[in-house]
Order: sequence, then structure tokens, then C-alpha cells
Amino acid sequence: MSLAKTKKKKRQRKLYSEARPRARKNYHQAYTEKHFATLSKLLIFDQQFYLDSAQDTLIIGLDEVGRGCVAGPVCTGAYSCSSFYGASQDLLAEIKSARQLMSGDFISLSEKDLYYTETIINEDSIEEELEEVDALCALLLLDDSKKVPKAKRENLCRSLLDVPCFESQNHLFYSINQQSAKYIDGNGIVPAIWQSMTENLINIVKQYSDLYHQNPNEILLLVDGRHIIPDLAERLKGSIIDLSQITIRQENIVKGDSQSSLIAAASNLAKSHRDDYMKEQALKYPGYLWENNVGYGTAKHLVAIENNGLTDEHRNTFLTKRQCDQLQIL
Repeated sequence: MSLAKTKKKKRQRKLYSEARPRARKNYHQAYTEKHFATLSKLLIFDQQFYLDSAQDTLIIGLDEVGRGCVAGPVCTGAYSCSSFYGASQDLLAEIKSARQLMSGDFISLSEKDLYYTETIINEDSIEEELEEVDALCALLLLDDSKKVPKAKRENLCRSLLDVPCFESQNHLFYSINQQSAKYIDGNGIVPAIWQSMTENLINIVKQYSDLYHQNPNEILLLVDGRHIIPDLAERLKGSIIDLSQITIRQENIVKGDSQSSLIAAASNLAKSHRDDYMKEQALKYPGYLWENNVGYGTAKHLVAIENNGLTDEHRNTFLTKRQCDQLQIL
């Protein structure tokens, strides 16, 4: 299964002006300086790769989620946003302005305030503008997906798919791919991850080609972990990617989801997708508590397996290898 979206959005005008309503100066900020510092660090990391590469290099972050689960697919995400590495300072400036406008929750304006404000400065929709401010601020949540609170990830992921672009040639591409428990049992978890990431890459190149009517000259893959995708040329045979015309470089980034903005984005999108998938499967297979454990081998999950047996979503090869002294599984 693969999902993808291409986003091309021109910046029409500045978000902020002196005429806009301002939040109170003394308030508890929902997004702190620590959030801003973390996002700045992530963006600067990717910007350095951009500065060290050819100007038209397409940089893609790749990560996986669900490697250690005993049920459900392994899921990989791929993310490329030129505003993250080619216009990161512009993006940070807008986010900083947005954060200054935000209160603990959201700017509160009465209907009367909105009416007068729209009339005075001839705005089409102040509410729409404030939603854009909120979306910019949500990018401050970006971090290793394991550190992003579950309740806030949905808002973050929406914002990752609507990052502002600052030039007409800016882009936003993403791809989410999953490999089933059956595939994992038949091929192994690591080959499943490499296969999934390869399909992510092919998907994003197709998006690029559809948007610009040509293939990228050079691609840089930032792969989370200790290894790059092995035998990539062999894996791409028969695909739309012609390695005689496209140069592909890879960099493995240890703990990349806490260092690279692109990898962190890929990680959060993949995790959100996989969690939603496991919630859907929890309705189909009640009793395994997948809505809470999302397929990890928790004690309650293992007890449910002992009581109810295995499903098509369980990874048999993982369960037979587990040392469950107190549970007689399989």
C-alpha cells in the first residue's frame, strides 16, 4: 500500500502586518523557546546537506516504524520539502512571527472583533488566516516521533503537508508505504524495510516527474539508522528511475529522527499512518488491544494471543522467537 501527495504552493503575500490584531503580551506560550531551538537544529542539519550539494538536488528523508512489533505491517515514510532545506531561514522567520501571535491555546476573537477587523483592513477571512498561523506553530512540535505526544501528532502531520513555499519552484513530496506481516514472515523484517523505502523513493520520483515534467538530476537520500539501502541499483531495475540519468547518493544518519527535519517528518507521518491502520484492524480483530499497543508485544497482547490465537496480522516468525517463560505461545 502506498500513499502520496504533491504540494506546490506559492507564497502570495506576507502573513503579518502591523494592522493585524495582536495577542496579549503576557501569556503562557504553548510553544516555547525550546521548541523553536529544536526545530532550528533539525532544519540547519538538513540545510548543510543542501549547501554541500548541487542546487537542484532533491533531498529526501526516510524512516521506518513498527520494526519491533509482533503484529501489523512495518511502515516507512519518505518526505522532501524544499522549504525545510532551501528556504529554512524564511520558514523559521514566519514560524517565529506566528509563535509571537499565539497564546496558550489559540487567539481568541469575538464575532464583533472579527467583523470590525475584516471591515477595517479589508480581509477576506481572518479565521482562515489564524488557521494558517496555528498550522505554522504546529511545526514547532517536529521531533523524533517517539517524543511527539500522540495527542499532538495529528496536528503536526496536517501541518507537515501544508508547509508554505517561498518560491514558485518549491516543492513538497511525501510517500507512505507498508509491508504486511505476511511479507515480513516470508522475507524478513530488514528486507521488508528496504523494499518499502525503495517503493517510497520510486513514488516520490514519480511525483517530481509529474510536477516538473522531468526527472531530478540528483537525489540525496537521508536514511535513518546505521545502514543505507543496500543494492539500490538492483532494486530499482524495471522501475521508472533510470540511474544512467539520475545520480542517487545515500547518507545513513544514526538517530536521524532527532537530527534531521526531513527524517523526523517522515517518521511522524509513517507512525501516524501505522497507528491509524492498527486502530482500524482493532475493530476487525477485537480483544488484542491494538488500539493501545499498536501491535507491540505487551503482556496483555501476549495473553490475548494465548487466549484467542493468532490473526493474519500477526508475525509468526517474531512470536516463535520470543522467549515467553510465563506464556505457552505456539
